[in-house]
Amino acid sequence: RTKLRLARLHYLTDALLKGGPGEAIRYFKRVLAVARAVGDDELLAIPSSMLGQALIIQGNCRQAGPLLAQAIEPLVRIE
Repeated sequence: RTKLRLARLHYLTDALLKGGPGEAIRYFKRVLAVARAVGDDELLAIPSSMLGQALIIQGNCRQAGPLLAQAIEPLVRIE
């Protein structure tokens, strides 16, 4: 089950990135808002990680830190 979830996430991430970084960032922000609203740590992990990585690439490390930190524990549990 976990492998299937990860495969879906990889596919979705790839599809979004092909649509361009702006589209991917908008999508992940929407998912992040829903994940926070429903309190779903697993759903929170992927968009937090992806947004954090995007912010680092843009040079916004201070903004990236909290997003990456909140992604770590749920991502470890997914593995």
